[in-house]
Amino acid sequence: MWWPCMKRDNDRSTKKDCSWSVIEKHAVLTEVRGFGDPHFDKTRCLQIIKKLLYLLNQGEIFTKSEAAAILSSAVNLYHEVSLVTSSLLKDVNTGNVAYRANAIRLLYHITNDTSLNKVVKFLYEALCDDNPTLQIASLVCAINLVKRDPRMVITLDQVYPETTVYTIGKHVQFHAIYLEFVMGEVRRMGYYYFIWKKLSRLSSWSFSPLGACILTRGIRQATRARSICGTNDIYNEYIRSCIHDKDKMVAIEGFRSLEGVAGMGSIQLKADIDVMRLILRSHKPLLRFSAFRALQKVGIAHKVVLTTPEDHILIGLDVNSLCKMQDDEAEAEQISQVIKSQSFTVKEASTHHCNLRSR
Repeated sequence: MWWPCMKRDNDRSTKKDCSWSVIEKHAVLTEVRGFGDPHFDKTRCLQIIKKLLYLLNQGEIFTKSEAAAILSSAVNLYHEVSLVTSSLLKDVNTGNVAYRANAIRLLYHITNDTSLNKVVKFLYEALCDDNPTLQIASLVCAINLVKRDPRMVITLDQVYPETTVYTIGKHVQFHAIYLEFVMGEVRRMGYYYFIWKKLSRLSSWSFSPLGACILTRGIRQATRARSICGTNDIYNEYIRSCIHDKDKMVAIEGFRSLEGVAGMGSIQLKADIDVMRLILRSHKPLLRFSAFRALQKVGIAHKVVLTTPEDHILIGLDVNSLCKMQDDEAEAEQISQVIKSQSFTVKEASTHHCNLRSR
């Protein structure tokens, strides 16, 4: 049975409110100018925003000047913290996991001294939830809070204990370990002692190599701002354990962390370079490319050429074979198109010949 395709907004047979169907664009653009008024009603702002969304949903096209005028007027709304806060807090309390997780991630934008206790309560509830999406959103919000204001470490220490990294779920552990790294760097409680004695132990509890990777990547970012001597045994011991790890992804991340180690030459890096050379001969193109880039990055940082012509040949052969394969695929596709067109022509000619004979 065929049903006519019609929007509910245009169905005038019902007794619903049809005021949305008579909205005009120029009238809405005139109302948008009122966003800059500090005494503008909040309910009125929401109604105008709904009208704009309705026009966009109906396929209305705005010119560049009209879009710029809307944007310049809407920027004034961001000064109204209460409006944004009420909208976000409403999504935090919703039952939809997707809306709730995204709202939790954005809570750090509106957190101040007044709403701090309420935000911390939401973060704790999301962390205790069984859904890993909400747990990750809570950890991401905490990481952004600590990066924006280091004083948040004192408050978040009670919400995110060390046992958070022992939870089941590799992606939750991934963010939990990085949160511990960020908070530990802010505490300034002996940088190397903190890395080796605590975080290396926490990363060993991870059910996947993601824990060691995020820790090694965080160390690399921290060492870019400060030069670390290559003779530091605590740092070298942890990095060497990552480079010689059985997981190749951890090994590559560990080798790239040597960018921030000062005073290391090709002789000291020989054992680590051999590990990268083994990965260069892997059957996985992604690992080969990552190892080659790691050798280049560390070599540039230490002003030493770590790649050999053989390494370039390995990568060059992969690129040439890839291009050849793409050319073969394109040629095969062209041949198939020609065959199809020729077969269609032959079929059409034979059909026409049969029709002539039937006459």
